Amino acid sequence: MDDHAAGTELTDGAAAWLVALDAGTADRAAFERWRDADVRHAVAFAEVAATWRTLDGVRALRPLQQPAQPMPAPRRASRRMVLRGAIGTGIAVATGGGFAYSAYARDRAETGVGERRMIRIDDGLTVDLNTDSILYWRTGGDRPTLWLDRGEAAIDCRNGATPIDLRTPSGHLKLGGGSFNARLGASECALTVLDGSAAAGDRTAHGGERLSLTADTARIEPDDDAAIERMRGWRQGVLVLEGDRLDHALAEYNRYLRHKIAIGEPKLAGLRLGGRFSTSDVGEFLSAMHASFGIVARRDADGTILLVTA
Repeated sequence: MDDHAAGTELTDGAAAWLVALDAGTADRAAFERWRDADVRHAVAFAEVAATWRTLDGVRALRPLQQPAQPMPAPRRASRRMVLRGAIGTGIAVATGGGFAYSAYARDRAETGVGERRMIRIDDGLTVDLNTDSILYWRTGGDRPTLWLDRGEAAIDCRNGATPIDLRTPSGHLKLGGGSFNARLGASECALTVLDGSAAAGDRTAHGGERLSLTADTARIEPDDDAAIERMRGWRQGVLVLEGDRLDHALAEYNRYLRHKIAIGEPKLAGLRLGGRFSTSDVGEFLSAMHASFGIVARRDADGTILLVTA
């Protein structure tokens, strides 16, 4: 096989992995074995991923409020062929959601339900990963890049001269020096700027503001003190409640619990709660519920904790 044919085969293989990763059909462990087996595999995948990243950068230049114009689909070329052609010509072509290039990152961290993990990316960048979260990252090049794939992360960037790229399923943000809290919802990323600044397209949020990012919009609004206290609290293993309804409080608390708490009587849903509770010791919370409201906890056969009046 000549060098050209070998290079084409490598690119096809890398593009196939990227397409499968984007579709959610790839075995990530198998992909990582393939990538790490030969440096040429890693280089080919990096080229494909770089094309994908270029596309994402082109998307970021489009005003967030303006819908993308649909591109005509090729009639015969496969997505692997389109990616191969894009690499050869420098043309970026859309082949999916644009998030599968997280596989380009060499480093990955994950927390289970109820776990937290502190990650030191480099001397000026640390990330505190909250419960049930996944983060990828890559250093080198002109700036570090983070991919928040699931959950919530507190990001401390103390090197203001080097902005951070934060990529999420909802879009792309640039973080200057400062402290930030990023949380993924069903269809948006909510980024609170504790200090410093963050930008999405032409929108910039500053300290005390929340930037809510969806696939095609960016909204900035002041964040309230109670919400900021909750963000600071989870980093200390504490759930902070300030007049929250019981049903809302449980939705938040259950993020940290393998055995969830459920309301056994509808009338209890509107009870208002205040205080600071350990996210790792549910007994403390249940004792407070009994002392304050006479509510008792019963366990179902599946482990669910049911709250009812005595």
